[in-house]
Amino acid sequence: MNIRGGLGPITITESGPIEMTPERKAAEERSDRNFACLKAHSREIYENHRGKYIYFAGGEYFVGDTMDEATAAAAATHPEDPGGFPMYIPVERMRRVYGSLWRVDRNG
Repeated sequence: MNIRGGLGPITITESGPIEMTPERKAAEERSDRNFACLKAHSREIYENHRGKYIYFAGGEYFVGDTMDEATAAAAATHPEDPGGFPMYIPVERMRRVYGSLWRVDRNG
C-alpha cells in the first residue's frame, strides 16, 4: 500500500502477525486501561475540565493547567506506565471535523 502526503510517497509493508511478548501484552493492557478510563470519564472530563490538559496513565486521569503539570502528576503516581497519553480539552464547545490530506493508493 502506498500513501502520498506532504512529504512524498511512503510505502507500508505488512510483515505478518506481531509476536505477543509479555512486555507487549503488558503494554497493550495498560493502553486498554487508559482508553477505558477516557471512555468511562469522558462526559465528566469534557464538562469539568475545559481549557485544561489531561494525561491518562494507570487507568486514571490527571488534570493540569499545562501539559507538563498533567504529565508530571501521572508520572509521579504511575511511573510503571510509560505508555500513557495526553489530551487537551478546548475551552469552547464546538463541532470539529478531523480529516487527513493523505491519499491511499490501494493498488500500488
